Amino acid sequence: MKRSAAFLLVATVSGAAAAGSVPEETFSRPGVVARRGGAGDAAWRVEVEAVPTGLGAGAIVEFPLITLNSGHEYEALFRTPARAADIRAAMAFAGLRPGAPASAADFRFWPRGERVLATVLPADGAAGEGRALARFLADESTGGPVPGGDLFVYSGGGDFDVDSVGPGSIVSTYNEPATLFDVPRLAAQGDVYGSVVAAESVPTNGMPSVRIVFGPEPREAAWPALRVRDVALRLSPEGLSVDGAAPLSPSGAAKALSAFRRDGGQDAFVSFSWDAAVPLRDVAAAARLLSALEEAESSTGVRIDAPPPGFPFCKAFLPRDEWRDRAKRFSQPCELRFPGGGAAPSLVRVDEKWDGESLEPELSTEEIPLSSPDALPALLKANSPEGLRALLVFAPSDAAWGELAPWLDAARPTHPVVQIFLD
Repeated sequence: MKRSAAFLLVATVSGAAAAGSVPEETFSRPGVVARRGGAGDAAWRVEVEAVPTGLGAGAIVEFPLITLNSGHEYEALFRTPARAADIRAAMAFAGLRPGAPASAADFRFWPRGERVLATVLPADGAAGEGRALARFLADESTGGPVPGGDLFVYSGGGDFDVDSVGPGSIVSTYNEPATLFDVPRLAAQGDVYGSVVAAESVPTNGMPSVRIVFGPEPREAAWPALRVRDVALRLSPEGLSVDGAAPLSPSGAAKALSAFRRDGGQDAFVSFSWDAAVPLRDVAAAARLLSALEEAESSTGVRIDAPPPGFPFCKAFLPRDEWRDRAKRFSQPCELRFPGGGAAPSLVRVDEKWDGESLEPELSTEEIPLSSPDALPALLKANSPEGLRALLVFAPSDAAWGELAPWLDAARPTHPVVQIFLD
């Protein structure tokens, strides 16, 4: 590989090499070389040629590394001539499996994947002379390091063709679905845009060549080799069960979920479901518990994952309370209202009428009786605002989940976004 004035990105796969010397094997495509085997701590790595963009200090950074055809040089630190597909293939050769990108449409808000440590080194320098790639970035509000530390997540870009879809991102500073490496935190683009900037020491076109080394995060010898841990949490009338174990109290479940981080340095991706007989108020209470654990993720390691089939995202039970008032909503989804006692709900259509002078619309409603869940999809299609895939649900807090489930199952294909308000 030509190394003249180019930069190098070196990605070292998690996991120590087997004891003793193993013959080194290589994988090569234009702009990228992977190596596996050999002796030493860096027995697994992927080297990607890259060049600096010359971005000025203090400029907004959305991408530490992009492809040459990205078009986002104005908000990136480095560009690589290597294709994202080839980098992905090189990572597979090296042994690092991709996780999964964040996807709001699938209610998967956290990027999944093993973490790698990125270090910037002079081209001819020793490892001790480097500094973390994340330290070339700064928090715009504080001037200090960006939140989340020095690690990145190998989400892998999912099914996206990163070379032709999206911003051409290899490494992103926000939760970009079409990127190979993401940040290990909740960072929706709209929430964090402008908050990450180039630090004073950002490379420019005049800097000598460097290497950027992606290595495994330091992990305790007694910890599991993989950081990502899938956890099933099930709520029954008896309590909360973690991975099929005996039901626990809310505090007991919180301790059990936090133990994956405390005892094993793992991220617990929690898939939450509940029995049909569970009262809605108990589902809401468990959702509040999970949300609190997620807010303390840096210590608990708890991340709410996408819901299993047949269930809404659990934060549907934590709606914005002001949306009970139709006048305070920014749009008017249909309402599904349950009277309780096992009776069928009614569908409420809310119409806005603007007279051209008032700053607020005049609201009117139409209540539509429902006889069975089978009738709901057609009525939602006929009465929902065009393109609005949301549904507001109102139900008694003591109603069992089984009373709502058939109706929400019927609505889910066209209205997957629900907010559940309890009386």
